[in-house]
Amino acid sequence: MATTDIRNEEVSKNNRKNDDHDDEDEYLCLVEFSHKHLDFLLPELISVLEMNGIGILNNNHDNTDAQASTTTLEDKNDTQKWRTMCRIIPLPNERSYQQETKAAPRRPFLILAFSSDYYWKRKRRQKKIQDLTNETQEATNKNDNTATNDDNDNHEDPDIATVLSRCVLVRRVIELWGKPGTTIEETAHNTRQWIHGKNSNDGGELKDQQSVSKQQQKGTIGKSIFEKACDPSQSWKITIHTLGSKFTRQEQNTMRANFAFLDLPGPVQMKNFTHEFLLIRETELDPTGSPLYPRHGHLGKGNIIPEHDARLPLACYFGRILVTRETLEQYHLKRRAYLGPTSMDSELSFIMTNLGHLQKSSVVLDPFVGTGSILVSCALRGAYCVGTDIDIRVLRGRSKDENVYSNFAQFQLPRPELIRSDNAIYHRHFRNAEPWVDAIITDPPYGKIVTILHYFVIYVLPFVLFVSY
Repeated sequence: MATTDIRNEEVSKNNRKNDDHDDEDEYLCLVEFSHKHLDFLLPELISVLEMNGIGILNNNHDNTDAQASTTTLEDKNDTQKWRTMCRIIPLPNERSYQQETKAAPRRPFLILAFSSDYYWKRKRRQKKIQDLTNETQEATNKNDNTATNDDNDNHEDPDIATVLSRCVLVRRVIELWGKPGTTIEETAHNTRQWIHGKNSNDGGELKDQQSVSKQQQKGTIGKSIFEKACDPSQSWKITIHTLGSKFTRQEQNTMRANFAFLDLPGPVQMKNFTHEFLLIRETELDPTGSPLYPRHGHLGKGNIIPEHDARLPLACYFGRILVTRETLEQYHLKRRAYLGPTSMDSELSFIMTNLGHLQKSSVVLDPFVGTGSILVSCALRGAYCVGTDIDIRVLRGRSKDENVYSNFAQFQLPRPELIRSDNAIYHRHFRNAEPWVDAIITDPPYGKIVTILHYFVIYVLPFVLFVSY
């Protein structure tokens, strides 16, 4: 009972805190993170947004981690250089969650709010691109080259789904259909209001036509998105995501029934669908990402723990999935042709490329290249790779088929420039009058040396076995 009271009080506080934005129809995106490498979740997200010209406003919310990350952007005091701006909205029950679980792990969700202008500008640009495409097609049919595409316009407002699909630690991006609630019923009510829109015109006189246009746009984002999804030719399905808590199919159908008012005309398809809607029931997680209060005991589905089952969810979210990140399994270290005892984990390597703002044609240096595991991730980003190492044996590898170049050939990547160099005398090897690289991404040895046993197993033993054979 105390937990419910705390959460109800927190909801009212959040509502009061967001009153300043109630009159503005914002475009909301829910970011779901993977529950690993937790210290890198926000830094990677901030770096990728920054790379694509998206700034984050610091609105003094309760999320300490996010506030610390966004302060850097605000301190630059130059919002004009950003293509667009967004803000982070506090999750429901954020404060009560931190009070209830003093050593609370990070919640795997983040809400980004964009102004209504962001949505309407992107919609107008998409229509313009479609019109240009049609004109180009017509010109092609008439052998006329007068229709061209405006590349500069295509990059004015970056697509948030495309941008965040580069984040290694982002599992998926969801376009929220209404504000999140603390129950499924409340979330469904918010979705219904979002679809119907809000009448922001209070009858007062507007000063100019531009104000009329802006006033008409307020509260209609939901209508616009919903109308687009009501195409009878577009299939759909609703997925229930309960973060490890198990519910029967009948219980899940009961949850879906709250959104029956959508009444989308398209067919329901479990595979090869056009739209996938996601209903998320967020509960507390432990540091490993498992439910902190599991609904069922160790005996199976029939053994429901009443006190756990009675707990309210932290939050409920409903929206349309924009993008689900593909796994990086094909680049896992166990699939590499050449490995060493200190090869960097592939996911961490990709995270480092995002923190280093690597883009196509960037020049990157790894001064402790080793087996080149970091440079493989850099090359997959389209960067030109240069690596140095003091150990010539590591650079040469074990054989012509097992060396640093083998990993690049395996993924059909350009060969890196490898140099045997001692970084203690770096100034003798490279010009240092002006920067010649865009980023230095490396895993320093920190004075640790590979053990003799590791060296023997990796380098000496294969050679001995080969000679013996």
